Amino acid sequence: EYPGDLGTLAMGDQSSVNSTLLSQLNDVVQRLGPMPEVAERLALEVAGERFVLAASPSASSCRVVRQPEGQESDCTVVIRSASDCWALAHGHISPQQAYAQGRLSVRGN
Repeated sequence: EYPGDLGTLAMGDQSSVNSTLLSQLNDVVQRLGPMPEVAERLALEVAGERFVLAASPSASSCRVVRQPEGQESDCTVVIRSASDCWALAHGHISPQQAYAQGRLSVRGN
């Protein structure tokens, strides 16, 4: 079990929404199989919380976890809120619309 497991994460007043969203992110990521090399350089920030992919102990899959203290990423995809992330994930808003509206941004290289 990872210390930053998103299934147990609670963030402010939106804790049930965030918990559901982040649990679903982990469900999707587990289906991807082994962690891609590029994942080590990427981070996702949702509502101020930073997450990265981490290899499972068996290395046959990966999980989304809180970014460890001091770990830097080359590129961070920033989503303003969990509801914005949810809307993007379910196709209610396109990435282009989210970017134009300031709901999605990218920092780094």
